[in-house]
Amino acid sequence: ESSGTQHEVLVLGNPENATVEMTIIADVDGQQNESGLLSATTGTIPEWPAPDLTPTTSNADLGGYFLVVYQDDLCWMAILNSDGRAVWATQATTDNGRVAIEAHPSQNGGWLFNRFSEDHAIDEGEIIRVLPTGEIAEEIRTVGAHHSFRELEDGTLAYLAVDIREDSEWGSVVGDRLI
Repeated sequence: ESSGTQHEVLVLGNPENATVEMTIIADVDGQQNESGLLSATTGTIPEWPAPDLTPTTSNADLGGYFLVVYQDDLCWMAILNSDGRAVWATQATTDNGRVAIEAHPSQNGGWLFNRFSEDHAIDEGEIIRVLPTGEIAEEIRTVGAHHSFRELEDGTLAYLAVDIREDSEWGSVVGDRLI
């Protein structure tokens, strides 16, 4: 994420509570610019009920990272390395009556995840944008939301909402509508 001469980048793969040094090289208008030696201290992954993951050989060979939402008593959003170890995690829900089931990188920096009540009679859907620091940058109310959502190229959000209708033959019928 960039604004003027200020830039933000997520660097993964370093151990917790470690001082790391790096040099950043940027290509600006075809010219390479190099920073001096930068130093940063990495954070700590919060205590969380890490899933028991056993990556297959093919997954481990891929390298890279996976953005996941994981549900135990509470829901967590995490970035896992190819060994299945969390390198970043944040709590997505505060009580076990709410779930978070999907996450995506956000065009505005950080990641988006959805959360809603498991009881669809309770309308508490929202899409949250969280920064790499774990700070919530934005909470967007999503009326009737559940399950899937997408951020479109122009930054707007599309999501599925519960659609309850009365049918003369079947009575109350539950479907989805795209908002």
